[in-house]
Amino acid sequence: MKKMITLLLICCMLLSVLAGCGTRTEEPEPTESLPPAAAKPVEPTQLHFAESYAEVSAAIRDAEAALDAKNSAIYGRGDAQLEATAQASAEDNAGPGTASAGGEGTFYSMTNVQVSGVDEGDIVKTDGTYIYILRDYELIIMKAENGQVSEVSHTIVGEAWQDTENEDGSTHTGQKQPTTLYIVGDRAVILSEKYSWDVNMDGEESGENYITVDILDLSDRSAPKAVKTLGQDGYLVDSRMIDNKLFLATSYYVWDPDDSDNETFVPCLYTEGERRPVDCGTIGILPGGSSTTYTVLTSYDVAAAGVITNQSILGGGSMVYMNTENLYLANNEYTDTVTSETEESPYTVTTHLSESTTTVHRFAVSDGKLSYAATGSVPGTLNNQFSMDEKDGNLRLVTNSQTQTYQIYVDGAHDFQNYKDGESTSSTGVYVLDADLKPVGSTTGIAEDEFVYSVRFDGDWGYLCTYRTVDPIFAVDLSDPAKPTVTGAVELPGYSDYLHVWKEGQLFGLGMQTQEVAAENGETIAKMDGMKMVMIDTSDPAHLKELKTLEIDSDYSEALYNHKAILVDQGRNLIAFPAESSYLIYSYTDEGGFQLKKEVSVSEWDWNNRGIYIGDWFYVVGGDCINVIDLNTLENTDRVILSRG
Repeated sequence: MKKMITLLLICCMLLSVLAGCGTRTEEPEPTESLPPAAAKPVEPTQLHFAESYAEVSAAIRDAEAALDAKNSAIYGRGDAQLEATAQASAEDNAGPGTASAGGEGTFYSMTNVQVSGVDEGDIVKTDGTYIYILRDYELIIMKAENGQVSEVSHTIVGEAWQDTENEDGSTHTGQKQPTTLYIVGDRAVILSEKYSWDVNMDGEESGENYITVDILDLSDRSAPKAVKTLGQDGYLVDSRMIDNKLFLATSYYVWDPDDSDNETFVPCLYTEGERRPVDCGTIGILPGGSSTTYTVLTSYDVAAAGVITNQSILGGGSMVYMNTENLYLANNEYTDTVTSETEESPYTVTTHLSESTTTVHRFAVSDGKLSYAATGSVPGTLNNQFSMDEKDGNLRLVTNSQTQTYQIYVDGAHDFQNYKDGESTSSTGVYVLDADLKPVGSTTGIAEDEFVYSVRFDGDWGYLCTYRTVDPIFAVDLSDPAKPTVTGAVELPGYSDYLHVWKEGQLFGLGMQTQEVAAENGETIAKMDGMKMVMIDTSDPAHLKELKTLEIDSDYSEALYNHKAILVDQGRNLIAFPAESSYLIYSYTDEGGFQLKKEVSVSEWDWNNRGIYIGDWFYVVGGDCINVIDLNTLENTDRVILSRG
């Protein structure tokens, strides 16, 4: 649905034309231009904040022209819609994470997050007394006490798909699909994808596509009350919560800009459905950009039910890493350069080189306020948010650098064009940038012709898993930021999509097992052979060792791609996640390895269950029921069917 909606939109409703900016309340501090972020030259970039809407409109037109020129060079035609297609295919990039929940004596589990103190939204939450479930178009609240689960309330928070045609020939389509839930004390925050599109009897179209931020009062759990509905243009990139401050990133594509109407080329914020364009002074522009897509960053005060700050970046990003001091917005980018042009009668032959780059923006965070601080670049692309980590003011990144050469043969006399692939390379690099996102140190050329599948940072160490036919897990010493050093590696069959520090000196991995088989052409290829768990001894990073491995008779788990679907709690000795039509609960000891404590059958159509514990009771929460397990006896004591509100 997300991709379809993004490809359909956006034309905006008309408001009065604004010639210049409103009052600029958040003035970013200017910073010096940054040098290349690696030994290989990368064009320095620095955000410039607009002074008028006319400047923003001109930047949009320049980006369209640059995009058309780029596509014309690559594909032989100008096609700005390719930008929309590429943007629509971008995902939330949520991948393996670290558990904030758990620890010795922890009473109840929380969502598995990357950074302690920075919450991430999910579809199931608990506060130790209640279980909150986001299902279809409703919020369900269940009370859980000593293994007894009872229904408290059902609240409609979304709108089912509508597709109506009126007698006069006008049509309306729309939907409000809840996707993300936060619980903050006596308030719930629900993020939903809102889509509304109208075509009148004359064929004129208008509509909206944005993320709503619904704030509900939960003082009375039996009757949640709407406090306010806010929102911002675009589709969801990611979100975070610190205390009662929500940070939301969305991606907004400019579909059909009209220079005379600001709302057609500037993102809008929403309050109770009423929209207003963002102030032009909060729009950052990358010089020489070729993207007509914004990333809209907004912080919200949940207690006050209002906006704190907004920053929008034209050509922004698709990946977020955040701690309590900074928010980093990263964007994977691909460049295409003509390296030579020759004549090979009857063809004109142009040789192209495609390369990848990551641009990163840092925003300082203070009491919910976002302030732009710096921009930098490194070669290669990030795998997901866990490829970034900050320590002592330095940002550490793991990227996969890919290059591809190809040739375009053009026979102008016969209007004929053909393509020929050339060489391709791939390798991994580790980069360290300072607070100004200037280079501090790097190590490159790791695992040539392989790709990064997962990354885990742990203090002065980084662990990264690459894969082609085997799973090398590398240890990188980052104690000297100027000299990142690969100290050791261990090779295992298969690969790990998810890495997690189990305890000091031990690294847990969840991924896929593979076996090498002979292909028809005589080459050896890797064939998937079910899931696996692995525990790695990292006590001596120069000599990583496999401690235990367990193969799992399942081919899919949501936890392979979504870190919020797994619970890893060394304090309670729990590793739990869905696997096809089961929910699996394991323990681990150095002597016995991984031990299956409980397998819970779930609906074959409901593979995205969540596991939480409250005290000594474990709850497997699905879309249709809650299974209750006594952690002392491992008995499945109850199965509570979730009614429809």
